[in-house]
Amino acid sequence: MENDYNYPDIENYLGGRMDISEKEAFEKKMKGDPKLAEEVDFYQKVSNITIWKALFEEAEEELSGSEEKVAKKNELSSAKVRRLNAGKVFAYAASFILLIVIGAFWYANANYSNEALSEIDSIRLDMENGTRRGDETIVDIFDKGINALKNEQYNIATKYFDSIPDSSESYTLARLFLAYSQIKALKFESAIINADIVINISASEPNRQKAQWLKIQAMLQSDPTSSEFGLLLDQVTNDDTHMFQKKASQLEDKLNSVWRKLTF
Repeated sequence: MENDYNYPDIENYLGGRMDISEKEAFEKKMKGDPKLAEEVDFYQKVSNITIWKALFEEAEEELSGSEEKVAKKNELSSAKVRRLNAGKVFAYAASFILLIVIGAFWYANANYSNEALSEIDSIRLDMENGTRRGDETIVDIFDKGINALKNEQYNIATKYFDSIPDSSESYTLARLFLAYSQIKALKFESAIINADIVINISASEPNRQKAQWLKIQAMLQSDPTSSEFGLLLDQVTNDDTHMFQKKASQLEDKLNSVWRKLTF
């Protein structure tokens, strides 16, 4: 989406220098343009440094004004007092700016790191026992895998789902659960392989879409800079019929955010 506004407009908005109609138009634009809203938020946080700098300069002036009185009263050199107070103000200012920088990096990593952007739990899998088709042995294996998932025993769950043969009618569904379990177990490369199996052979469109989202989540954790990751994310973002289109669009915006650039 094109951004019709520039930094002077953002300054006027944050400084309260827009009239009512301009302000309403600007805020309407922000609601429809996440990147503009991100820029406004970032600009506001950064501008706080300038505000505090002004406060420190004001404090320094007040200290300077009182220096002569202190010097006269104690017969000390006003230059010496001035250097002392200026040094303190500079130290306070430097410390505060350092805290701002540290806070910015902390916020970025807490909200925009690969782990923070993970949305695997947005996938809803059928965790009810006894609902699988197939012979009793397969159903029993599936149910044991589900129970392990519910108990957060992800490595055990992967063993159960992986043991279901490709001859079973529950095979592709088992691969979907397997990919989900492997992401939970931090086995991202294996999860990508099994998500691809579901994407390529499943007759269920909802399951194929879930597998695409699982693959995106696994690649986000393992290699978010790969071209394959970008292509798949764009594909889902541009598919209005995809159940994860909105989340994919939000993820893409966050990956392009200025905060993302501060993560490590």
